[in-house]
Amino acid sequence: MAVTNSNFGNFCLFMTAWLLMSVTLYNFVLLNPLAPAMRTMYETTHMVRHNETMPEETWIVLYAVSVSCVYFGAMVGGVGTNIMLSYVSRKGLMQLSHVINITGVIVIALVAGTTWSYEALIIGRVIAGIPLGVAYNLPILMMAELSAKCKQNFWQSVVGLSVAFGILIGSIFSHPKILGSLSLWTVLVSLAVIPSLIYLISSHWIPNTPFYVLRTYGKDEALKVLKKLRQGTLDEIKEELSSMSEEIGGKRKVLIKEMLTTKEYRNMFAGVLALFLNLVLVGIDNILLYSDKVFIEAGISPDKATYATIGVFAMQLLASVVGSKIVDRFGGFKVHVASNIMIIFAHVTYTVSQVATPAAPNAMPYVAIFAVGVFLIAWSGGTNLATFALLGEITSEPTRSTAYGYSAVIFWVVAWTVGFVPPYLQIHLGPYALTIWLGCAILFLIYVLIFIPRLRRQRHKEDVLFMGSENMEIKKLNC
Repeated sequence: MAVTNSNFGNFCLFMTAWLLMSVTLYNFVLLNPLAPAMRTMYETTHMVRHNETMPEETWIVLYAVSVSCVYFGAMVGGVGTNIMLSYVSRKGLMQLSHVINITGVIVIALVAGTTWSYEALIIGRVIAGIPLGVAYNLPILMMAELSAKCKQNFWQSVVGLSVAFGILIGSIFSHPKILGSLSLWTVLVSLAVIPSLIYLISSHWIPNTPFYVLRTYGKDEALKVLKKLRQGTLDEIKEELSSMSEEIGGKRKVLIKEMLTTKEYRNMFAGVLALFLNLVLVGIDNILLYSDKVFIEAGISPDKATYATIGVFAMQLLASVVGSKIVDRFGGFKVHVASNIMIIFAHVTYTVSQVATPAAPNAMPYVAIFAVGVFLIAWSGGTNLATFALLGEITSEPTRSTAYGYSAVIFWVVAWTVGFVPPYLQIHLGPYALTIWLGCAILFLIYVLIFIPRLRRQRHKEDVLFMGSENMEIKKLNC
């Protein structure tokens, strides 16, 4: 099929794939370089309230809660996505998510910024986490439904690219010498309003996804949307519309009970869940949320740790740019497998560097930076991008929102644990703090190698059956 995305279609895809994910990841990483300013704020507030110096144990707990509480909001967003899609359109939920993001920014910047209350900051982080939960669900779903199939892998990977962009910009701007100081951190947080305002304004021209319009308003309205989003002849566009009708197959959305009790759907759900968990259980949050602390523990001086963070996050973004092209060319499966192998190598290298630090204290910190860099390149340029591409390959339109929504709930529950425990792993496991993520990476590599090809073949067989049944109907009509 020669039909591809029009220029207007690419604009809609970019606005949908880029803004929500990048702004939520920007918010996600802010507290990493902000830790020194946060400590001053928290200690000052504690002294005013209790007239005593804040104990070290209290600071560790408050910091871990402040960093990881974003996951509570993300859980709400993950659950809410699946529920809200039964009542509002894809575009409507995207608009609502940006409004919630603006609300979270106001609570953090205005309330916590003027009172230095850690309760207000934590509440604001929870609110800001809601669109983060939506961002790991809705844009992936919309890319699968907005993009022409020939460019679907590329646009799915752009969602992952926006992750790396938000992380890098957040890490740079939150540096104490830029906006991460006590006097400017509220400006740093307030910048997150800009992408949301851009989307809310531009969404006036962005249509709903063709699949949603087809289900809700019928073929005539869906054809109008496709004419705007696609570049090709009218016959080619009508052929894509016919393919969409076949994918829906006259069937309403598959609900969770049917998904768990039907073998084919259950296997699909297990695959989606495994891909989601693979994103987080290889230890990415250990780096994104605590990279400065990781580098300091590895022997980098505190005044240089944030520069090391910015350096590896810049490599992460570059890897994502290159990785999106690689995924587009080689497909999600090959890239995913290669990336997990690199992640395993990175974890082993980092652990060796920590064990060997007493023997070579000057050299090992740079080995640790190298290992973290390799990990981020593999995750951002491979696993993160390939996961989004594979999710589209193993699901169909009737199953997609249910599989994504419930998997996202479990994903964020697990992600909260992963985000909370790194300081304690460092205390109790020392140089072996990353070995738990090493074990998970090995298990996921085995799963992907064995089961994902089966799910892809199953989805391909369904497409063939749909096309075959459609051809049979045409033959009957001709007779």
